[in-house]
Amino acid sequence: MRRSHHTPRTTPGSVAGWLALTVTAALVAGCTTTPDPTHTISSGPTPPTSTTSAFTSSATLIPTTSKSTPTVAVPAKAQENTPDGASEFVNFLVSEVNRAFETPRSAILDTYLDSTCLGCQGLRKDVAGVESQSHRAIADVWSTDFAIAETWESKKATVRLRIEQHRVDFVDSSGRIVNYMKPGSHDYLLTLTHRGTWHVTRWQKIEL
Repeated sequence: MRRSHHTPRTTPGSVAGWLALTVTAALVAGCTTTPDPTHTISSGPTPPTSTTSAFTSSATLIPTTSKSTPTVAVPAKAQENTPDGASEFVNFLVSEVNRAFETPRSAILDTYLDSTCLGCQGLRKDVAGVESQSHRAIADVWSTDFAIAETWESKKATVRLRIEQHRVDFVDSSGRIVNYMKPGSHDYLLTLTHRGTWHVTRWQKIEL
């Protein structure tokens, strides 16, 4: 098993996702890390080069919905300074990533990701790019296979996360499909710090 920080990859006509590619960099004691590179998201509507097109021959329209962005309270279980609490927090965080893409609003993630979080900037930039273009996902882009606390000590934890990233269409403000999320299964190790509730301080991709 090799852990590395991830860098994003953009595929024409698709939101390939900030988690689609990694740069190998051994994470050992005393190792320094580099910040995420500048990231851009392809806006389409150029069809992808793959055999399965994200677009039909005629324009497809999805009804738009008006969404507010209320603050969602972190469940009490996910706030506990325990191994189970850390795992529950990561499960909750996945649901908030989905909400950020569907709203869309990148500020949703600021509550949970430290501003200096190593490996988090690509996710922020992906959501911010969707938001700046007034695009949104029409369904959840992620689901959790598992979130298991691997280590825990007072106010610190690491959680192993496996997510399924789904092929989900993105639409513009008129409801026209302009993009899609590339599907795949991905494993991560999240480092958390507890300050009243959990916060992510490092997000590493695990290469199996």
